[in-house]
Amino acid sequence: MPLDLYPPELKTYFTTDTISDMGDYGLDTDMLAIIGPSFIDNELFDKVTHDHRWFYQYVNGDRTQYKSGKPRIMLIFGNMIQLFPIPDDAYTIKTTALSRPDALANDGSEIFDPLWGLSIVYAAGSQYSSDIGDMETSNQLLAKYRQNKVLALRQQLLTLSDYRATSEL
Repeated sequence: MPLDLYPPELKTYFTTDTISDMGDYGLDTDMLAIIGPSFIDNELFDKVTHDHRWFYQYVNGDRTQYKSGKPRIMLIFGNMIQLFPIPDDAYTIKTTALSRPDALANDGSEIFDPLWGLSIVYAAGSQYSSDIGDMETSNQLLAKYRQNKVLALRQQLLTLSDYRATSEL
């Protein structure tokens, strides 16, 4: 899915408290990706990355050679987060994550609001077209995805606010 397509039903919040001199923390197995923003004691992290090469180049491969302190950088790698510098105290980390949907219990179960269905289809088609080098089709599907995403978000807001839009006819 594109980075900006996260139906609200798939969002969850992850909170953990650090321990002094411990820099690695496991993630809930139902968390598929951290989509941010990410905070440490209600302040934004300076950098959150999935690029382990950048992270280890930045810290020269060994975080223990640096003085511990309030973490400024978070690496998300596999089912772990790694912090730099290693915490010198207890801090609270909060972030928004994409979570695994609930299991489908029966034939009538839905993963998320069906309003998102077309958006997901168009986004997947756009990505596939891009992957095979058909940029014209990819761009057409991307435009349709964006239109449907706006419609789904608008309808969801109307539903959440318990308000019905009036017809402009």
